[in-house]
Order: sequence, then C-alpha cells, then structure tokens
Amino acid sequence: MNALAGGIHREKRYSYIAFVLFFAGCLSLNNVEVPPVGSPEASSWQPINVIEDARQLALLVESGIPEDVGDYLSAQLAGLQPAFGDSFTITLQEPGRVVFSASFGNVKNPGKMFWADPRSASGDYTATTLVSAEKSVFHEGMAVVMPKALLTSDRIETLLGRGARVIFEVGDVHRRLTTADSTGVLLLQVTPEALTKVAGLHADSIAELSSGAQYKLPNAIDVEVRMRTYGSTLNALGFIAGQDPHYASQLIVVVIDPGSVEVFSEANSSQWVPAAILLELARKYATGSAHRAFPKRSILVAVGTGASLHAVFTRPIWLRQNIFAILSLGKNGDSYIRVENDDVALRGYSFPHMNEPEATEVYITSVLDEIHNVLLELDGLPLDHEFNGNDNSN
Repeated sequence: MNALAGGIHREKRYSYIAFVLFFAGCLSLNNVEVPPVGSPEASSWQPINVIEDARQLALLVESGIPEDVGDYLSAQLAGLQPAFGDSFTITLQEPGRVVFSASFGNVKNPGKMFWADPRSASGDYTATTLVSAEKSVFHEGMAVVMPKALLTSDRIETLLGRGARVIFEVGDVHRRLTTADSTGVLLLQVTPEALTKVAGLHADSIAELSSGAQYKLPNAIDVEVRMRTYGSTLNALGFIAGQDPHYASQLIVVVIDPGSVEVFSEANSSQWVPAAILLELARKYATGSAHRAFPKRSILVAVGTGASLHAVFTRPIWLRQNIFAILSLGKNGDSYIRVENDDVALRGYSFPHMNEPEATEVYITSVLDEIHNVLLELDGLPLDHEFNGNDNSN
C-alpha cells in the first residue's frame, strides 16, 4: 500500500512539474516582449561582464573556499528561476568519479560504439591478444572479452585476481558520466561492430571467445580510460521558461564543467571564462534581451563539476520525456547520456582556442553567437524530433 501511495505521489509531482513548465511558458509568452530577429533595439552581448565574472571566480578559487564560488555563481543566476524550489544548487552527500575520456584503437565514435564503464580504473593499456574469461591466468597484453550481461562485480574481482588488467564488455553501450564505486581494471563497453572493426573478428569468432578460445590480434589495440574524482562538488543551476506553450514543457539542458575546459594559451589562461560565457547567455535569456528570438523550449543551465552535473540527470525532478536535448559546452562531438534507463541526445560544443588576449571581447562575442545559434537550431526542431547518428555536430 505504501509503495502504491509513493507511486501515486511521484506521478502527481511529475504532473505538477510538467504543468508548471507549461504554465510558465504561457505567462512568458504573454508578458515578455522579445525583440525580433535582427532588431536594432535588441541588446547585444556584454563581453566585459564575462571578463569580470571570470576574474572574480578565479580570485574566489584562489581563496580556497568552494562555497564562495558557489555563492557567486548563484548570485549571477539570480535573474533566473531557481531550479529546485528556492535553491540554485544540488547538495551531494558523496564525492563522485567522472569518465573524462576513453579511446579504443582507431574507432572514433565513443558514446555509441564504445565507452568506459563508470567503474573503470584510469590508465592506458596495449592489448595484443583477446581471451575469454575462462582462462585461469592472464598475462601482459591479454584483454578479456565477455558478454556484458555476464559481467558482475564478483566476476570483475575474480578476473582481477587472475591478473586481468583490461576487460571488453561486449554488448550495448550506455554512456554514463559518474559512479561512486571503482575497480583496478580498465573496463570498456564495446559493441560487437566496434570489436569487429578493430580486431577483424566476425560474430562467430566473438562467440568462440566466450567458450575458452583466444585470438592473436594482427595489430595491437591501444585502450585508454581517463577518470576524474571530485572530493568536493560545486554546482549552480537556473531555469528559463520557454516562450511557446506548446514547447515549454520540453527542456534543453546546457551544462559546463569549468575544470574540463581551457580556451586560452598558458600565459593567459582562465578556466572560468567559458563558465562566465554561459552565465552571460543565461542572463540575456532570462531578461528577454537576447539579440535574437527567445527560445520556445525551456532551458536549464548548469555550471559545476562533473559529479554535481551528473546529479542533474541521476536525480531529476522532471520526467525523462521532458528532457529534449543536452548541450555540453567544452565537449567534442555528439553522443548520448543515460537518463532513467533511456538515452538522451548529448550535443557537444568545443570552444575554439584563443592565443591573442587583446582580442578577448571579440572572442567572447563570437562564442556567444555560436552557442546561441546551436541553441536556436535545437529549439527550432519539431516537437516529435528524434535524434540519431546523422544529426550534425558543432
């Protein structure tokens, strides 16, 4: 009975949130005057604000008090609606580990063909022989191949005890960013197609590896997995209501991890410039003064470390179907992220590198235009649009 009541309560909460998103869009449509595209009255970006935000954030980071950085970010988002009641932040109880990068031979399509299991260790390995999990002892260069459905925590510990250092989990790939658990072995989720492409194996050969066979690779496979562990987390989130009541219940989530983006040369580096760019974008959207049409869909902006950003997706207060797409600033290419047992399109925007500090304001304005155009493209897609591998990346 309690479980039934809990389910009814969750359904009511989700329905309420969807209604709030819809209602906010209706109000915004009626009350906010949006400058038309190309209007000379439309406000332009303020790169000087971006520079000042980045400078203040860098000074606060040097003070060594993460709470001060979070307070500053929240203050800059004050023109937005708080994402959680009256709060701009999510509090995490434990540190998190984040998959930062992964590579698998010459396959260049992570996220759909291969990706690191969130439990994986950090490091790199060169595999020369593929073997089954039935082998009693593993030597240098041997990579274990086994069906993903059979890979349990106990099995991983057993393989580690026999000397395994890299395991290919063959099956569907579901990209996730973080986990609280880790292991001492490199774990890579690999589709059969990716393994075939790299190793020259056929489906029958992959099946044979599960029964005790081994396969000497014609060319060694380089495997790399990179993790980041966040001992203390930082996040600030804000919500911007969509302008079209037909689209306002759909969310475009824009995220950035300041620690993973660098756009300036070493002599003029400031990791906070990209985050400050997102703050400027959000402020303009919130006041309805973006120099182009306001988004039809609602927007959630999130600035923070990878672990806290992942909390946006692992503990959402909105239904999965409300998340239309995710724009990850500072990431290369497009892929997918797992949210509530479903894949959500994740589009990457890679910041161009800048070597001329005297052109900072021009650079910031150009980047704001580019990100805004990506959001306009996402926002202009039809309600029933389904993302696939043919969608263009930026």
